Amino acid sequence: MARHNQMWRNNWLERRDPMSSSVFTVKGMTCTGCMTKVTNAVTAVGGANDVDVDISNGELTVFSDAPVDAENIRKAIKDVGYEVVG
Repeated sequence: MARHNQMWRNNWLERRDPMSSSVFTVKGMTCTGCMTKVTNAVTAVGGANDVDVDISNGELTVFSDAPVDAENIRKAIKDVGYEVVG
């Protein structure tokens, strides 16, 4: 049974779509409103499929089918009043 499960898992991993992720550190996010504002801005950037934000450390992860243009992400964040550091 375990061998069958491992074979199924390997096949699933081979068939799933490859994803790219980019991580940014955003300064100034302090609440869920901030998180929502930044998430909406980044999601509007072409190519971003999903965005994960951790407001406790300012980490923002952008998931996409292909690498995203980091400058477009930085601009979108700056345009809503936050700063990308690092």
